[in-house]
Amino acid sequence: SPKADLRIAAVGPAVSLGLGLGFGVLALAFGLIGAPELVTGALGWLAFINVLLAVFNLMPAAPLDGGRVLRAVVWQRTGDQLRAAVTAARAGRAFGYGLVGLGLFGFAVGAGIGGLWFVFLGWFLLSAARAEEMEATTRGALAGVRVRDVMSPEPLVAPGWLTVEAFLTDYVLTHRFSAFPIEDFDGRLAGLVTLARLKAVPPERRGSVRVLDAACPIDQVPRAAPDEPLVDLLARMAGCSDHRALVFDDGRLVGIVTPTDVHHALEVAHLRGW
Repeated sequence: SPKADLRIAAVGPAVSLGLGLGFGVLALAFGLIGAPELVTGALGWLAFINVLLAVFNLMPAAPLDGGRVLRAVVWQRTGDQLRAAVTAARAGRAFGYGLVGLGLFGFAVGAGIGGLWFVFLGWFLLSAARAEEMEATTRGALAGVRVRDVMSPEPLVAPGWLTVEAFLTDYVLTHRFSAFPIEDFDGRLAGLVTLARLKAVPPERRGSVRVLDAACPIDQVPRAAPDEPLVDLLARMAGCSDHRALVFDDGRLVGIVTPTDVHHALEVAHLRGW
């Protein structure tokens, strides 16, 4: 909910501010009792840096916590979570551009490394804000889309005991697929091999390396159910499976989801005027 989002976002800056005030009190107390300057100076620096962190983190720009606060406020006022997320992300992009401009100006007038630091920080925030906006728009476009709506059904299960060389000849060159679930000699599903993983095997070793040894092990392949929302699966489609996932229904393999399937779903959503 917007209120929960706001409370969660406020925790980080609140902790930093609390630490800053706590270290400030300690610095004052140690100074009054005549503690060494090194101790009071360190405590004062910790107080300053935590307060500075709290203030910076409260800037209303995603992905900073202040951007989360802005998102929660817009969400509360409009009732539109997607619009709120995009607003916060665009504010983050504007803030990132501002930091880059400030850094370039500072470097030009002689600020040196300090100016370049602002450029780096602005570039980082700009990239993160773009990623958040893309994620938000993707979630909006795929809202209501289930895994079964995009998966390629009944994928071809290939033998994993073949050598890479034989597999390339017998399966890759004769089928249009970019990924193959593979089984072991006993007929058990053992993993998933993609063209990228096959390509990674040096040509001189393709006659001796088995496909099973080049594949992503089955316990590392993302799994999904047909009725699962596609947006929930997207966050898990990473790692050694090269952004593929296998779909199971009551323990039976019924489909595979690839980046091409997801891209097609996004194209359809755009054609429908999302």
